[in-house]
Amino acid sequence: TDHIIRYKADMEIETSGIPGKIAFENVSTNDDISELLTESTGSVMLLMDNPYKKVAIKSMVFDVSVEAKNMQAHIWSVELAGSKAKPGEMLGVSVVVESVLADKKRYDCSLMVPKNLAPGQYELIICGASEYSEFIKQAAPYRFVPNNITSLIEIIDELLNIKKDKLYSILVLPPSGVAVERAELPDLPSTKAIILQDHKRTITTQPYQHRVERSVDAGVIILDKNKVH
Repeated sequence: TDHIIRYKADMEIETSGIPGKIAFENVSTNDDISELLTESTGSVMLLMDNPYKKVAIKSMVFDVSVEAKNMQAHIWSVELAGSKAKPGEMLGVSVVVESVLADKKRYDCSLMVPKNLAPGQYELIICGASEYSEFIKQAAPYRFVPNNITSLIEIIDELLNIKKDKLYSILVLPPSGVAVERAELPDLPSTKAIILQDHKRTITTQPYQHRVERSVDAGVIILDKNKVH
């Protein structure tokens, strides 16, 4: 039977006597509660086995509801308002999504083009949460590499709160600036970027993959992606 599961989770933790909390809510479709269990148990394992500090799980509270409907959807079309967009102007993006057993629906996914963007051809990605997660992990891997218990908790919280029922649009731009550990410095002057990237420095730096992102509430789980150049 087609169904969706909406779930919320609150995890009370304690590190060195200091209380903390990880909270997330999301939705899955045509699955049992395996996604919720995977996200929860995976988070607990990461916290308990971390190499930084001992973490105590004080409590875990779940709120789960089931509805008899199907939220799966696919991207039907992506339309741009013109073949060119000037720097500093809005790039008009209209996306039509086709849902299972439902009418097609149009969403405004327009993005602002950076003022200093050089002329050229750039990639626009329209996708659901799963494809968005994969893009971010590849484009900004440093965001998911912890260096202490605080950053580990932040990473877990960020990943768990990527909403599955949103539509994501990403304008991929040329790399600029650097990422210093988990901090992004996209507008750093090139001379300073070169200094930070010196191999003699012990601090971890990587080129920053510049991009413009936007997400809109879709109310459905989009399973695919579409690329436009």
